[in-house]
Amino acid sequence: MLNTNINKICSWFQQTNRRPWLRIAGYIGNGKSTMLKAVKNWFDKTHQRQMMTFYTANDLVKLAVSDPETFNNVIHRHKWLIIDDLGTEPNEVVVYGNKMQPVREMFYARYDKKLVTIFTTNLSDAAFSDYYGERIADRCNEMQQKIIFSQTSYRS
Repeated sequence: MLNTNINKICSWFQQTNRRPWLRIAGYIGNGKSTMLKAVKNWFDKTHQRQMMTFYTANDLVKLAVSDPETFNNVIHRHKWLIIDDLGTEPNEVVVYGNKMQPVREMFYARYDKKLVTIFTTNLSDAAFSDYYGERIADRCNEMQQKIIFSQTSYRS
């Protein structure tokens, strides 16, 4: 099963007209995050002029709160963005009385520019739609190729 997942990810990278988003979904502890770290390591070593930016969903939200300028740069200008563990972050944060939804903002920004975004989530399609809303889920369905990691947890 692991080789099948690796082949699917490699195939996505090789497609010339690929969808710009790659969603890796599945159960907790079954290698999604480890796989993305390996993909980032490979990409950064083989694409000298381009680097992938890697954030956990929680860290992306923290960045939006602590450094909005860098957050905006990441979501609007970084061509290759990896976000790990979508659905574990707070859906909304309040900063000086203003409500923010940084991950939704990220999706809208990257959708408009069709920037490459690779993300992992443990959420099912229905839970993803409930958490981020139907508009985001619909945009994801248009923009993403989805790979399901169906293995059970490797953690003992």
